[in-house]
Amino acid sequence: MRDLALQKEWLKIDAYIDSANLSADLAEAIYYKIVALLNLTEKRHDVELQQLLLQQIEFGNNVLLYQKLLTDILLETTQYERAMSLLLSLPKQGQQGAEYFHKLIICAKALSKNDILAFAIQQYHYSVSIELTQAGKHEQANRFLNEIVHTEPENQYYRWLLATNFQLLGKHGSVIEVAQSLDGDFVEESLRLQLQTAYSTTQPDQIQKHAKALLAIVADDIQALHALAAAASMQNNTLEALRQYQVILELYPFDVLASLKSIFLSKQLAQRPLTALRETYNVEECLLLSKALFNAGYKEYALSIVEERCCVEQPQQEALLLTADFCAQMYGDIEAFNFLQEHKNKWLNWPKVSFEYARYGIEVIDNIDKKKSYNKNLPEYYRDEVLSCLRQIMPGLNRDEQIVARYLMQEARYHLTRNFVYLAVEEYPSAEADYLAYAGLVSRDGMPYKRLAQLKLAADDVAAAQEYVLLAKQRHQYCFFLHFVSAKYYNHCCEWQEAIKQATDGINMYATGHYVFLHIERCIAATQLGNTDLAQMDLEVISTFANHSATYAKLKQNLDEVIAKGAN
Repeated sequence: MRDLALQKEWLKIDAYIDSANLSADLAEAIYYKIVALLNLTEKRHDVELQQLLLQQIEFGNNVLLYQKLLTDILLETTQYERAMSLLLSLPKQGQQGAEYFHKLIICAKALSKNDILAFAIQQYHYSVSIELTQAGKHEQANRFLNEIVHTEPENQYYRWLLATNFQLLGKHGSVIEVAQSLDGDFVEESLRLQLQTAYSTTQPDQIQKHAKALLAIVADDIQALHALAAAASMQNNTLEALRQYQVILELYPFDVLASLKSIFLSKQLAQRPLTALRETYNVEECLLLSKALFNAGYKEYALSIVEERCCVEQPQQEALLLTADFCAQMYGDIEAFNFLQEHKNKWLNWPKVSFEYARYGIEVIDNIDKKKSYNKNLPEYYRDEVLSCLRQIMPGLNRDEQIVARYLMQEARYHLTRNFVYLAVEEYPSAEADYLAYAGLVSRDGMPYKRLAQLKLAADDVAAAQEYVLLAKQRHQYCFFLHFVSAKYYNHCCEWQEAIKQATDGINMYATGHYVFLHIERCIAATQLGNTDLAQMDLEVISTFANHSATYAKLKQNLDEVIAKGAN
């Protein structure tokens, strides 16, 4: 059949295929028969073709195509009643496009169905306007849209389409006229149209007006934020433009345009003498400038601005914190700590700075390698400094600030040994209360729950430790230690398979070597399940850390017994 069709031998195909013998499983034969009849002028309008098309529709073969073909035949044979019935019965995906509504118009006119005719004309104009718009023919599209808007002036969607097309045509006055008539659900779209028009016509005052109105509806709208920055640049207000780009980058850190614009403006400022900047801008403005310059790569320059102007001449809380942050990023936490310590007399009554001072101190304690340190007492020095500072400010703190301070004090003591050996058993409830209070204060930080899991493990309460592990994971706190606690818990419950899974996940997460306790827990579970290969592998790792320990000896003895039983 395919060869005959390629040769356009329609008569031969028609003669070869008998309609009376066609069934649902002969879809290809029916297809070629239909194609042949469509191409034979003398048979195109025969009842045979209509019956075949109906048959294919009933069989469910390419329904939309055959419904379309049948509609065309019915229209050609002036069977308008049947054609309209078929058109209105089409599924939703078939009831669209200019071609569909054009056919509906023909039927409605012929049958004097005025209500259907009005609807079909409107939808035809709409469909044609969309197709013309997509083809880039905006002038022609607007002629049809004007017809629709005239017919149905209350339909805001059509007016919005009209305004959008005016914008694409560069007819700014018409855009504003139509956009200002939009309200209700289209207020946001109206503002976007007016904002874009103001931008296209370089009207910074109008840009700011519409952008602020849009931000009142959508607080983090990227178009409006960029528009405010652009308006500031148009007004040669470099500082305000920088401020807006910093706002964008805080909300959308990967916004390439905001990053490039911020770097460009910062580069312009970096070419000016430092004294000129200090004389031109106040303290708050200098803070903004220094942030932008730092993010643009002019770190030393940024540090000089904020350090000299904001910390020496007119100390401010935000300035001190920003300078410490710059120091930490450039030179490490110890430099940030030392900087704040140097200016301690300026901020001791400011809890926010005190807490940052404590956090930097805790990081320093955590990062010091005690084995290589030239001064074995150095970690204790930083711990004592942190504790002294927090104790000194504690009486003046409100309830929430006291919770933070107590949490930081626990952390400073914990990081000295990275466990809770510093606590006496009778101190456990107090430490637990401090961590629980902080966990209740901060809604996203999983660290306090991790510490509570460690605390409960130190108290040999593995079930309670597991509960805190689950709470930590709910706050997206993941680390090998949490898997260790879970593995230990499941071993305690004799759920060996789950213990192996948790231990394996933790081992895979620990990328800097081996966390031997995970291997111990997995070895226990693997031995219980008779997985001697896995247990032996873990035992080899354990032997490199604890070859002569009682734990290693016990694990090896248990494994040897399992292997011996298997051999027998």
